[in-house]
Amino acid sequence: MSRLRAVKLMLVAAIIFSVFITHAFASNLLLNPGFEKGSFADWTVGGNSINTGVDGDGVVIAGDEDPFTPSHVNVRSGRYAGYCVVQNGYDPVERILLEQTVSVVANTKYSVGFWLGNDSQNGFGYRLDDTHMQIFVNGVGLLNLIHGSFPVLGSTPADFFEFSSEWESGSATSATVVFAINGSGTSRAGLPFDDFYLSAVPEPGTITLLVCGLLSLLCLRRRR
Repeated sequence: MSRLRAVKLMLVAAIIFSVFITHAFASNLLLNPGFEKGSFADWTVGGNSINTGVDGDGVVIAGDEDPFTPSHVNVRSGRYAGYCVVQNGYDPVERILLEQTVSVVANTKYSVGFWLGNDSQNGFGYRLDDTHMQIFVNGVGLLNLIHGSFPVLGSTPADFFEFSSEWESGSATSATVVFAINGSGTSRAGLPFDDFYLSAVPEPGTITLLVCGLLSLLCLRRRR
């Protein structure tokens, strides 16, 4: 086999490997993450929201009749999004819990999060803690404790806000992920949510090694 042909084969192999690595780290481990099945299939749904479901953009949410009740369901991507009607100003706090258990690789860093919108007619407050809004992985809350005004008010895909964090798997080979979604105050609010994810984060060394390998192969090909 000529050196040129060998270099070409190495380049093809390197490109295939690069695509494979990129896909492996970018792959979302969650099933039905954007509710494109038109339902909560693959999810365990809990909590005490008075009204939850999955619908397409423009569908009316029937629920508590007050100024915060949305007139439609906003969708960030695809055809569907989930929604809930919640409040955090009275006891008990009303929220929805969305749960999945997936297999993970030990000693790997993962990115986990989701996108939340505001289909109500007003802005409102939110709390990130264990009893309001939080992302749990194997029982541990990942979001920092923040109390403040919700930054999203609108009805387009660009009006969603991302809540995210990172999780190190350690010795774990499975992860139970629970998304606790809440918002508003003493009045109920309708919230759409979409595009949940749990994906491995490539280590900088892996990316650097891959890039160096590809550059070396390109240099060899150019010399030839």
